[in-house]
Amino acid sequence: MYTAERIGTGITIIIAAIVLFLMLIVQFGPSLSLLDPTYREAHATCESIKNGMTYDEVKAKVGHLFVNGPETYIDDNGDGQAWLLNNVKSIQVACNIRFEAGRVIFAQMMNEGSF
Repeated sequence: MYTAERIGTGITIIIAAIVLFLMLIVQFGPSLSLLDPTYREAHATCESIKNGMTYDEVKAKVGHLFVNGPETYIDDNGDGQAWLLNNVKSIQVACNIRFEAGRVIFAQMMNEGSF
């Protein structure tokens, strides 16, 4: 026979299982996006930008992916940064390229926790 204590215990266990499941999704969900082909394509594009490349080389290679506006800027000294567009829908990521004296000093994918 089901008593109030057993029903309460059952409900508590179900709620704890749901909370645990949601915590696992929040913790490990972004890792599943690494399987997304659009993520792999965006990551490969970002990895193809090497330190020491000039701004003109980068622009010729991936200039069509530059985000317009204040996110992409290069001053007269060749210092600045560029963000690349991508089609990744499963997680918020972007490729950030930083320039110093007209050369790449940093190019890396940055995930939602890095913004």
